[in-house]
Amino acid sequence: MHGSRDPNLTAQLPRTSIPAQVRSLVWGTRLRRTPHVPSVGSHGHIHTTRVGKKPSVLNLTPGMEGNEEERNTTRARDQGRPNGLFQGCMDAIKTGHRVGQTLRTAMLTAGLLTDRRCYAELLAQFYVCTVALEDRLAGLKGTGSAAKLAASIPGVGFKAGYEADLRHLLGDRAIGTELEENWRTKVASLTTGTAARYISRIEIADDEELIAAVFILWGPLMIGGGAAIRPRVQKAFGEGATNVFDSVIGPGRSELRRAFINAFDSVLDVGNASATGFDSVYTARYTRILAATAEFMTLNNELMLSVKQSPWWSRYISAGCAFAVAVIGYVGLQHN
Repeated sequence: MHGSRDPNLTAQLPRTSIPAQVRSLVWGTRLRRTPHVPSVGSHGHIHTTRVGKKPSVLNLTPGMEGNEEERNTTRARDQGRPNGLFQGCMDAIKTGHRVGQTLRTAMLTAGLLTDRRCYAELLAQFYVCTVALEDRLAGLKGTGSAAKLAASIPGVGFKAGYEADLRHLLGDRAIGTELEENWRTKVASLTTGTAARYISRIEIADDEELIAAVFILWGPLMIGGGAAIRPRVQKAFGEGATNVFDSVIGPGRSELRRAFINAFDSVLDVGNASATGFDSVYTARYTRILAATAEFMTLNNELMLSVKQSPWWSRYISAGCAFAVAVIGYVGLQHN
């Protein structure tokens, strides 16, 4: 992640004493303007539309690990149908996904897996948002494109896995009813304002926006590198903290990934598609899903920036790496 200093970025950093360890994380940074969201043109061609007007997204140059993950992301993207919804969603989050990779790397560097409180706090944010999504999908009772999309991916749902992990991480020595009340009370206290805003957004989402939320909240586990972190979580906190990965690991993972991709590529009725392009209904729905996908990707990144816990050992070091996440978050939000 190290690179040559970018004077444009360093000039934007807050006028405070920033430790050398943190500066080294952001020296290779360059700022990009807001991502373009692809949409289908009148003849079936892909165009892009800028979302917003201000420079906003922080793009940190990835290291070797980041480059490998980006190659994996590209390979996953290319498994979708050309000009299909899956490829469109992947293109819509390209820049936001890179930011998310960088934030995850910074959080791991800052000690995310060295303190169960830190990991539990981050997990809790994605848990409450996933509960909001899966409860909305269940409430649709199979009607609507989003509910049909979710039903076409066999055996998937992450609410129970998150709950088992948080029960393990936050239950302490409590048992029975006391255990259940214990971890749920702690999750409520850990839930950030950003997560509450995310939940509110899901609660009012329409059919196209729920499709986008499925892509963003399920996608990292289904097709992304989420499952790759499982061994590290198990080593740090025990197997009891890895339940959320259960449905996306093992010999059937390739088939599950394929089912996820196919579900997105088949969820929209292409209407009267012909050599002259897609019909207007398809085009409008496609474009709305892509815009919502970019929006929810931004919310995912903001969830990571909203956590407040620091590792137990951070009090023993002088302005240590745990400050990295706060600095990166500050810079990103200043330009958002």
